[in-house]
Amino acid sequence: MMRRRPIIALERKCFRTTAEPDCRRQKVSGAGVEQWDRGGRFMTRDEKERFGWQAGWLAALSGTLAPLGFGAALEGYSQLLHPLALLGARGVPHAPAFNLIGFGATGLFAALAAMGLRGRLPADVAGSARIGARLLLLSAVAFAAQGAVALEPRDLDGPGSRWHATAWTLWWIAGSSGALLLAGGMLRRRGWRTFAWAALAASVLLGGLSLSPPGNWPAGIAQRIA
Repeated sequence: MMRRRPIIALERKCFRTTAEPDCRRQKVSGAGVEQWDRGGRFMTRDEKERFGWQAGWLAALSGTLAPLGFGAALEGYSQLLHPLALLGARGVPHAPAFNLIGFGATGLFAALAAMGLRGRLPADVAGSARIGARLLLLSAVAFAAQGAVALEPRDLDGPGSRWHATAWTLWWIAGSSGALLLAGGMLRRRGWRTFAWAALAASVLLGGLSLSPPGNWPAGIAQRIA
């Protein structure tokens, strides 16, 4: 067998073998750097940015419309007082559909946005920022997992409720920590400062509201702001 020689690029690895004759070097549009590409199948930095923004908007859209729509269909449900988990709790009408859209789809889109963000980070960025981006990805996966382990309102100490609470806790801890690390690693970089301040504000809000005693904020308001 022919020994493969890895060609290390800015973001990708491409192996030159007889089976991959189209491996070539090209410049990333607008980035001023070179990377190895196979037939143009890799996304450029500009494409990653568009992809991340689109996934983020889809996450915000599904995360907003799903609670509004399913909450309106559930008699007695209050967006201000009741938590999101109640819409997907066992025995609640349309709970599986809400878990699929409200938690699953929202978490999936958020994970794609986090992956796009990680791919857009500069090559020489601080390690804390890369760790923060990975934690945001973990947070998105944990958010989606809440739909797979539905809350059991009649047995809050049961295994289903415990797993749901575990996923919720992992979501806000990873999200708050990831946003904080990302902000710390990007605050001094030109062109990223506004984003870094927004990430810092999100970290404070998410952590503060999640740790706030239940009596200070109604569950519905706290969760929706977070």
